Amino acid sequence: MKKNLFKPILCMLTASLMMASCGKTNNDNLTFLLEETQTESSKESTEAVEASIDEESVSLYESFLKGETELICDTTKYQGTVFGEEGLSLNGTFTISEFLEKTLTYMSADADSFQVGSLQYAYVDCGNDTNPQLVLRMHDIQEYYNSSDLYVVINKEDDKLYLRYGVTSGYRSSITFNSLGGIVNAGSIGATDPFSEIGMLDKDCNYSTVYTHESMISPTNLYIPGNERDFFSETEELGITDTIQIEVYNFHKFDYTDSDINYSYTYYELDADMNPTHSTDIYTDASNVYYKFMHSLDVDVYTPDEIKDLLNKRLKEAGCTDDIKNAKEAEFTELSDYDNILSDYTVTDEEDEEITEIFIPNPGWDLYTAKECDDLISRRSAPFAVLEESEKTKNEITDEDNWFETNGFTRPSETEFEDDCFLYNIFTYDDVDPCHIIDLYDKDTRQFLTRLNFDNYMYPDEYDESVNYSIVEQGIDYVLTVDDIMYVSVSHGTYASSAPHNAYVIALDVNNNYNLLWKSSPLTSNSRNFCVVDDSLICGYGFTDEKDHIFVLDRFTGNKVETYDIDSKPEYFFVKDDTLYVRTYDTDYKFNIVTSFQ
Repeated sequence: MKKNLFKPILCMLTASLMMASCGKTNNDNLTFLLEETQTESSKESTEAVEASIDEESVSLYESFLKGETELICDTTKYQGTVFGEEGLSLNGTFTISEFLEKTLTYMSADADSFQVGSLQYAYVDCGNDTNPQLVLRMHDIQEYYNSSDLYVVINKEDDKLYLRYGVTSGYRSSITFNSLGGIVNAGSIGATDPFSEIGMLDKDCNYSTVYTHESMISPTNLYIPGNERDFFSETEELGITDTIQIEVYNFHKFDYTDSDINYSYTYYELDADMNPTHSTDIYTDASNVYYKFMHSLDVDVYTPDEIKDLLNKRLKEAGCTDDIKNAKEAEFTELSDYDNILSDYTVTDEEDEEITEIFIPNPGWDLYTAKECDDLISRRSAPFAVLEESEKTKNEITDEDNWFETNGFTRPSETEFEDDCFLYNIFTYDDVDPCHIIDLYDKDTRQFLTRLNFDNYMYPDEYDESVNYSIVEQGIDYVLTVDDIMYVSVSHGTYASSAPHNAYVIALDVNNNYNLLWKSSPLTSNSRNFCVVDDSLICGYGFTDEKDHIFVLDRFTGNKVETYDIDSKPEYFFVKDDTLYVRTYDTDYKFNIVTSFQ
């Protein structure tokens, strides 16, 4: 079964009109904004508003939908991410059939698997002036394992139709239009952090971003421009990692350029069920650990009520009236007249077979070596690596990019890897669990080969029940194939005391249906990558207030050959000539690689 790994369908985050509130999201309409921004006196009516549209003005749109009127595509009158300089360059006049054909030709190019579920349309009234716009939606576009929707907005101007706006949903996101031009793009950054961007189309179909919002259930992904502190470790030391939720708002200008970034922060204390405690001490008591942490960040920190006031002000500035906030979701109608065109651009796999996953077994939580390793031992051709420290320098913690650039190394991706044998795509099905599935592709042809599922390693057998269970779930850190053995490292991101059975290296037999060859002992590898030198696999483990080590493993059995103490958690390993470069949390090492027969 073939699939295209490296050609995503225009999956860019764009405008949205959705606010994720304290672990909850709502895509139905914009009435949820009222719950966060209304004053008591404005809560008398929250009934969803329905757009009032002049039926006579839709006749030209209906003519276009029937193929009788042409659409003018002019990049100078267009906003959005689908067409134009960064997408499909589309200029001229087109019937709906021609427009669909050109769009689908672009989107399906080079795809091994591509299909559009249906073509739909709806009328919206951007600006609430009774002059409607036509929204076309290509719904349920399937490419690779990603599902997306494409929206284009068409506006009538001087009895002519113009393409004015376009947007697609992408991986981990969905888009909702309301009937008065509100647009909701709600998704997540990483596996757990909801993200939304709030925007509007005015009566002329000019798009403006109102604000963005991100809800961080864990401080791991906390981003503060110019500040690269280890927030996860800091909150671990304060004992609040599993009980703090941070809300980040960006009240940027409506045209949203990089220089407009203006972040505002608020936060909540969570109970055991991950719900806010509504404690007020965390905002007023300077000795409170939550207060101390948030006010140490050198950012604009507000209480939830103050954020509500800022939201009200921002919405008012943007012209987001109560009618717009209360508008119903746009109602889309399926347009089956052009199913034949959608069908013409459907690309299916040659055999169109369902993917069969290989679930990698977990024989236990200690060191495991299969009997097949006895045969591998005979393949040893070099002595194990011995490391002699040649340089040790304290780093600035935040200068990681400079370390990569100075040494000429490329930072490994978190989800896509490539070596001399395969291409790897790392993902998860539900966007919540850590990435624990590998889709494997041929290096040269990029043809899909198989899917490996490490679900059996994700859930530890022993864990501290006082911590959030999602924190101790293991995901894939790195994968590398050497000769015919695939090595995969998995770990969670917290203390070993929370779940000691984690941080493994796993070896699979590529030539024998990816059978398990060996699994290391726990607490062996939680670094971002590892490296193989001849018959040795070099990796490392460490964490705050735990012992930090570099390990040399026998790559044919998983046994630890040598252990080296280091000052802080190892992050990256690279080999250049006969030198091992190791980046740790606060120290950079260089080791001469020498050998000694075992």
